[in-house]
Amino acid sequence: MVAVAGEDPIAVLLATKREHETLVWRVGVHPDHLRRGHALHLLTSLSSKLAILGPPRMLAEVPESLTGACALLEACGWRREVEYTDFVLRDSSLGAKSVEPSDLVIPITLDELIANEAFDAAARRSWARSPATLVNRKESIRGLAVASDVRIEAYLLFEEPPSGGERRLLALGCADESRREMWLGLLLRQVLSADPRPALFERVHPDEVSFELLRSCGFEPSARTLGYATVPAPA
Repeated sequence: MVAVAGEDPIAVLLATKREHETLVWRVGVHPDHLRRGHALHLLTSLSSKLAILGPPRMLAEVPESLTGACALLEACGWRREVEYTDFVLRDSSLGAKSVEPSDLVIPITLDELIANEAFDAAARRSWARSPATLVNRKESIRGLAVASDVRIEAYLLFEEPPSGGERRLLALGCADESRREMWLGLLLRQVLSADPRPALFERVHPDEVSFELLRSCGFEPSARTLGYATVPAPA
């Protein structure tokens, strides 16, 4: 959506939607037209359209440092629903050195996880790591899993950019809560010990994995992101 003054665009809102939710991805206003209600108008207009056409929820994930954007959403009645934390690993050898390969750990794909009903699609993950997003990127995703005689006990999905650079952790899951720390710790140390490059795990919710476990593997908390939500309403 675009707001114009005459023939000139002065504000823009970018959003993407899925069956049940719409994510407001960006809202930008020209510096010469700030604080004149343009961003509010775009959000209200989108909300009004979605109230008729659906889907029934609107989301936004905003870096905590963007206080103006957070204030805008709160002024529009959006509620803060979740907090995510980025974790950065600058040197994997700090937390995962001398890890021997385990016979319990096997390579696995996202398709195999889904086929075995082992992928936790209900976990609280950010939009960029949601099931629909990961399925669309599955060709570039690699995985490791802990497999027993009866099921896949735990898994870790990650991505390595083809041009090198930092690896990105994408998803963790475990079938048995009582062994969650043990299995996820094994997978984390296994993948980190195999490659000394930096790693990034973005927008992590504490229900997904223990922050203490990430710290024990050498990760350090970085930026935080605030997740907001609202129900579309007529203008």
